[in-house]
Amino acid sequence: MKIYFNHAKHKTVLLEAGRCKLGLADDVKAALRYHTTNVVELLNDGSVRLNSGGWRTNTTKKRVNKALDAWGFSDHGIYQHDFEWYVRTPNGDIEFEENMVLRRAEQQEVAA
Repeated sequence: MKIYFNHAKHKTVLLEAGRCKLGLADDVKAALRYHTTNVVELLNDGSVRLNSGGWRTNTTKKRVNKALDAWGFSDHGIYQHDFEWYVRTPNGDIEFEENMVLRRAEQQEVAA
């Protein structure tokens, strides 16, 4: 799993459990940190948690969308319409909420 950014310019870091000393929550396998916010966290169950840290910018959206694609969520993505953020999912678009958790379609089928 490789996610490339210009770290010096954008202050973006990929954190992986067992490889970092910054401390990840027990349920987090890896996280994409932008400045001081984990904007995307890959959870141990394969789902992802999203968080803008209050910075709903184009750069944050790009980082989140790149991480979603890299972690197998290419059918999901964040976009903005009329100054509001939305999340594209296979089941339709939903309004973005801080700390929302997204699951892959196959995870939802197993849970149902």
